[in-house]
Amino acid sequence: MKNQDNSKCSTIKYQFTLFEQLSTELFYDIFEYFWTEEIFHSFSNLNHRIKSIIELYYVHRINFQSIRKSTFHLICQSILPERVSSLVLSDQNDTCGQSKFFLLHFQIEQFTNLRSIKLIKLEHESLCRLLPNLFKLKQLQSLSLNNSTRIQMHINSEDKKVPRMLDWSPLHQLCNQVFPQLTNLSTIYTTNLTTVHFPNLLHLDLCTIDREVYIRKIFQHAPRLKSLTIDLIYFREFTMNQPCYSLKQLNVTSTRKYKHLK
Repeated sequence: MKNQDNSKCSTIKYQFTLFEQLSTELFYDIFEYFWTEEIFHSFSNLNHRIKSIIELYYVHRINFQSIRKSTFHLICQSILPERVSSLVLSDQNDTCGQSKFFLLHFQIEQFTNLRSIKLIKLEHESLCRLLPNLFKLKQLQSLSLNNSTRIQMHINSEDKKVPRMLDWSPLHQLCNQVFPQLTNLSTIYTTNLTTVHFPNLLHLDLCTIDREVYIRKIFQHAPRLKSLTIDLIYFREFTMNQPCYSLKQLNVTSTRKYKHLK
């Protein structure tokens, strides 16, 4: 029995030694299949060389949704913002207040190579600091603003329904300077989309939409749109009478039953 145990230990040690000998490039290929927090959990404590490889790894994909505080702070202290390509921030449930701590470590414009960002129920103060500066991210291609605030609102400086305690006028930059460069957009904000041109938009997810005319105008302004997901929660009748010749996929979701869907 003792010899068998020793044999198993030797086999494990040999396999681990082979793993250590993998090239740096191969480690980078492996890391592409993991979120950054998974990389830190799985590899950072193995040895000094692998830890150094992680520190030099260029393309980080960070998902801060449902993450431990200790891991959150470790990542914030370890990564370089210009090496992050994808970012998920959340103030939802067990990560409440996370965005404030994130903004103590970084300014969003430091993420110069960021291609994708998802904001989940962020607090108003954080949202006000983040959104007006997204236009500085020239590599940004994908933006998700689904349920990004506890109060549904329109990004419109003239909208009288906007809470008085907030100044949303800078968010016009989001529509005019950020939206046109996107290939992927998911948002609860629909009113302003009717006046924005989307020359590069391929995939659009509208979490709430209350007027069919908005869809028709979006089709007119998004000549390359390939997929559209819409929630018809406020519609009693929906008719697709505006052609969109580039559209390949239409997903219609609803929590209500409809008598008329054409």
